[in-house]
Amino acid sequence: MDETRYRLRDLLDDDFPSLARIWTRNEPERPVTGEEVRSVFRASEDPRFIRHNRSIVEISSSEVVAGGSVWQSSFVYDPEYAFASISVDPDHQHRGLGRRLYEDLESAARARGLKGLWGAARTDVARSVRFLEATGFREKRRIWVSKLDLESTSVDSSPGNPDRWATDGIVFSTLQEDGPDRPEVRVRLYQLYREAMKDTPRIGGGSHDSPGWFESVVYRRPGYLPEAIFVARAGDRYVSFSLLYREVAAPDRLHILFTGTLPAYRGKGLAHELKRRSIDFARSHGYRYILTENDSENPRIWAINQQLGFRQIRVVIMGEKQLGG
Repeated sequence: MDETRYRLRDLLDDDFPSLARIWTRNEPERPVTGEEVRSVFRASEDPRFIRHNRSIVEISSSEVVAGGSVWQSSFVYDPEYAFASISVDPDHQHRGLGRRLYEDLESAARARGLKGLWGAARTDVARSVRFLEATGFREKRRIWVSKLDLESTSVDSSPGNPDRWATDGIVFSTLQEDGPDRPEVRVRLYQLYREAMKDTPRIGGGSHDSPGWFESVVYRRPGYLPEAIFVARAGDRYVSFSLLYREVAAPDRLHILFTGTLPAYRGKGLAHELKRRSIDFARSHGYRYILTENDSENPRIWAINQQLGFRQIRVVIMGEKQLGG
């Protein structure tokens, strides 16, 4: 990196709109707003977690042209590991900015005594894969990103297995219908999430979720739609859920953030039915697409997505690097 042209500094609160522009330029099919980027960073603001955020500014224009972070997440947590992520404006790539950011991030990780780092690269972006490999990461697993085109896919709108669900006392509703601000409803949803996600495949294999983190991810996330959070209930206990959000920078899209079912209630078609209801909601409200992701080691949820018409649009390599001494 040319230090006469660029300056490395801490990420500032005012940098989020610039990061959103950089993220969107690198991934134009998935545009984001500054507020959405801010929410991603804020969701993992917890004194227990490592968070080292840096940016590179072009000196002549004072414009942020790259950003990088070492961060830990409640959803995927290991006290000895953290994620490392870097994004460089396409107009400023091939100038050593990504390498300079990575050196800074790895140095911070080592200073904090981390055992290793996790990083990601899209398989369809060769330079990103090369960078991941060149910095010492080795593939651990993959994330499949898929999309449902609501105009070209036909899904049966009739509920499945209604008699079986009635026998089990299953009732379907939405967070909006149950009262999204009622404390007991929020407790039920959090408890379901905690139980259902315990065995969800993910890099690192663990989590360190808290009610505060769950509140920030579910209720304070941009694009929050309580009427698009679908649940199945047995008595007063939530047993299955699917969380959808509006993508703020792409008003024709919804995003399935989580889907999960308690182990005792799996195999009854509940997740499939909740996703079918999600599709009905999207169509009736004029949305064109639904996006979602799933771990390559979670074939059960991928099979449901395929049955509903989701098609894989990209693959993300999840790599791991041991920092050693």
